[in-house]
Amino acid sequence: MDLSKPFSTFVARQFSHISYYTLSIGMLSYIARQLVKNLMHHGFVTDNLNQFWTDSQAFILMGAVIYIIATIFKKGVDIQKENDLTV
Repeated sequence: MDLSKPFSTFVARQFSHISYYTLSIGMLSYIARQLVKNLMHHGFVTDNLNQFWTDSQAFILMGAVIYIIATIFKKGVDIQKENDLTV
């Protein structure tokens, strides 16, 4: 990591991708949990699947936090480029 220019487009892009992936995992897990609850009302036995649905809200929250960090990095890249042009 270059301390004179700490923000790079590569890191900002990677943070964006990670936030989209974690948010997608959380949303898919939440939708699947709701689908399983609906199947339980129709008589399907889904007791073995309950261990996999507990972290959907944590993934959604983590995706939101990482998205905020990615937005900060994008703004940092813009400010850093502007600062390089003004010197």
